[in-house]
Amino acid sequence: MSAPTETDSAVSLRPFRMGFAFGFFNAMTWQVALGTPLVLLAETLGATAFQVGLMYSFLFLMTPVQVLSTALLPRFGYRRLMLFGWGTRAVCLLVPIYLAWISPPEPQTWHIHALIGSIFFFALLRAIGNCAFIPWMYSIIPERARGRYFANEQIFSGTAGVGTLLFCSLTFWKLDLFPAFFWQYLVALSGALLSWYALSKLQDGPKPDPIDLRMVLRESPRLCARPGHYRRFLTMSVAYAAASAPVAAFCAYYLRVEAGLGAALIIVFTMMQYLGAIGGSFVIRGLIDRTGPRRFFTAALLLHAAVGLAWWGILHTGATGTALLLTVYLLLGTAASTWMAANLNYLPRLCSGSDRPLRVSVHGAVTAFMGGVSPIVWGFFLRGSADSPSMNVAAFEMFFLFVIAVQLALLFQVPRLLAVPTDAEPIHLAGALGRPVRSLGFLVNLVGYRPKERKPDKDGP
Repeated sequence: MSAPTETDSAVSLRPFRMGFAFGFFNAMTWQVALGTPLVLLAETLGATAFQVGLMYSFLFLMTPVQVLSTALLPRFGYRRLMLFGWGTRAVCLLVPIYLAWISPPEPQTWHIHALIGSIFFFALLRAIGNCAFIPWMYSIIPERARGRYFANEQIFSGTAGVGTLLFCSLTFWKLDLFPAFFWQYLVALSGALLSWYALSKLQDGPKPDPIDLRMVLRESPRLCARPGHYRRFLTMSVAYAAASAPVAAFCAYYLRVEAGLGAALIIVFTMMQYLGAIGGSFVIRGLIDRTGPRRFFTAALLLHAAVGLAWWGILHTGATGTALLLTVYLLLGTAASTWMAANLNYLPRLCSGSDRPLRVSVHGAVTAFMGGVSPIVWGFFLRGSADSPSMNVAAFEMFFLFVIAVQLALLFQVPRLLAVPTDAEPIHLAGALGRPVRSLGFLVNLVGYRPKERKPDKDGP
């Protein structure tokens, strides 16, 4: 279906206002169910660093499920499939609500196993529904209005994200841990139900044509293995994701189990990270189209290396000053949003023509999946030796040396990136504001991919 050609100012976003409501209420859910409150609940139930890394990785590891689920879109349509995923995932939130309600004085093994299982199915069902969202929005929103729509959607989701973190911090400050978790997850469940309702009020788009997944599975390895600019950038993105994805979860876990900081203060640090991501996105938005992405890749890598160096110093000296940690978390959020903005600006230069859906989807899927492997691997080495939740601080110092080394190695690759601008359609992502690394899965959009006869690659060496 061809997109309407009205000018951006002539297209009203009023018919899509329930999409803004969805972004707002959905942020209330993922900020609790997949963020720092999850890490703190897991620690309270006795989770090890490996178990925390495992839970945190589920969202990334489900990306292949999201790819395979695109085959269901021609049969069920966008709205039905996403309503199924978003409705059934809400049921999974009943498990942490129950665990918080019973407030176990001495958590048992099955408590943390139940939480892990609920997060696994939450991420699985989310992946099934998530394959529909971006192509659904692209099918109903005129092309020239998409940038304005997603910019407004990010304002709504960003506002809800900050508000949810503020609520979590206040509940930790005023209540005991388990009552605080109980109210937080009730808010998350309310957000899940209200976001489902908002989705149900959006118009459906026309069902897409059948997607040849066998062709996708056959062409994807060839695309990844073919020498050229695309493979170089994919390798850079995978390395960056492997170094950045575990940071937030393990830092929160360390501050709780080793530094002994309160849950309310840790949420404040997370809020500062979130504000850094939002602020970085707004500053970069008006600059990157004029200057190109190279200098922003450089800035992101330098910021992330600075964060790694700061955390290595924190671990080495035991310093946990509030001002220091607020600054480090602010830089962490800014680094992530800077990389993501440069990523979205640069990727269209490598993805043009009929292969664009495949190239963008492969980039998002591979990067997200490998970003999910990293927390599991590092979680294995970061496990403490005590029966109670603890962390191998020496191994955590090694992790940040790894982070620094990756950023410095990638710096030498930035000059090799393409400098030629492009007039290709920009990539719009929902929820990229405030959670840039996790939004990689939204790049998976195979609707519109039409395989063509393979020709020699023209990317260059």
